[in-house]
Amino acid sequence: MTKTNMKIKNHISLEDKIHAINIMAHSYFQENESGETEYAPYLKEVGKVIAAAKYFIEGITFDENESIYDSAVNDTDVKLMVNKVLSSPKFTELLDDVKDLVEYKKARSLAKLQNEAAAILAYKLALLTDSEAQKAKAETEALTTLNNWINDQGGSNEGQGE
Repeated sequence: MTKTNMKIKNHISLEDKIHAINIMAHSYFQENESGETEYAPYLKEVGKVIAAAKYFIEGITFDENESIYDSAVNDTDVKLMVNKVLSSPKFTELLDDVKDLVEYKKARSLAKLQNEAAAILAYKLALLTDSEAQKAKAETEALTTLNNWINDQGGSNEGQGE
């Protein structure tokens, strides 16, 4: 991390606001070992700190592989500046948009799960229907064969009684 004349930005561009909102909203969701996305609201503060440090403070540069969160909370000057940003009206006005985006992502994830469950259910139902149709066909063929045999036996018995 490199610091030169750090200060809170006077003007936050629309692009910076969008990036900050996205970082904060994405911090609510983490990928697990299986590659599935999990809801992780306990990481929202991490997202806030990263967004504040990256988009609301000028005169600070982070190295490519550096943890922005760790650097921001472990450096006294940056931490003080981030805390000022987090309590500023410029920053707090974005939190409603973050909340909306998080709710949208949760709803989308839920809909995806419901669609996947419905597809699995439809597949299982199709297999069951096919299995029942094959069973009914086999039973019908067995009954037809039995009826033919009974009819054949009936004709044979009539000829023996005379």
